[in-house]
Amino acid sequence: MTQFLKSYIKIIGFILFVFLIVVVGALFLLPSYVIEICNIVALILGPVLGVYLVKQHDKDEQIKQRRWEIFRTLILTWKDPLSREFVTAFNLIQIEFYGKSDVMQAWNELFIAFDKPPVRDGSKNYVEDLQKYNEGLDSLLSQLISAVAKCLDLDSLKLHEGGYKPKGLEISENDENIRSQLMTQVLMGNQSISVSIR
Repeated sequence: MTQFLKSYIKIIGFILFVFLIVVVGALFLLPSYVIEICNIVALILGPVLGVYLVKQHDKDEQIKQRRWEIFRTLILTWKDPLSREFVTAFNLIQIEFYGKSDVMQAWNELFIAFDKPPVRDGSKNYVEDLQKYNEGLDSLLSQLISAVAKCLDLDSLKLHEGGYKPKGLEISENDENIRSQLMTQVLMGNQSISVSIR
């Protein structure tokens, strides 16, 4: 139940209480000044409570909008967890979904997994370990996005683990990373550029 709905129920309860006092007062012939006081209280508090309800509703809508933005960003950057957008959305989950235990548990599991990549030790198993690690990350990310979707009342959303990323884009990004690493090695003086004349 949202905070807005809880507030709305409390205010309706208060209005019914004031109405009940007026009706009971009229039935049991309470002094007229008691009924008038109740009417004045209702006239003063009615608009104040109405403004409070509107502000509470606006606050709930802002929270919901921020959560939707995080969800959209996670979906858009699913296959690119190193992008700034993904990292920003991932870090904002702690704030925007605070108190949502399913989301926070999935976030925590993925956070721990991000911090434990396989060690590049030159062994033949590194590539295999990296592939298993990436598959595990995809699965944990799928669980996180599912938990966020459930929090946004998208219970029926069916996610395919890993999302979609064209193989050509992945190859292009890998090539770019290799070129970047080689250039860094050259600039640091750890690698030389060989030149041949034909």
